[in-house]
Amino acid sequence: MSDVDTLAPYLNQLSDREQRWVIEHAVHDLSPRMIAAKYNVSVETVKGWRKEALEKLRKYVK
Repeated sequence: MSDVDTLAPYLNQLSDREQRWVIEHAVHDLSPRMIAAKYNVSVETVKGWRKEALEKLRKYVK
């Protein structure tokens, strides 16, 4: 079972962009700067993905 398979139930709760952040950060251990470069967006955009993802995941885990 891969790391992405383990995260699948949680990823279903997130938008595509938020899923990108979770996978790139949690599975591939990339920093916001590296994720931003990979997807050609600003670091602030990646931080927004992170913020929204964490808010949703916190609600799901409770």
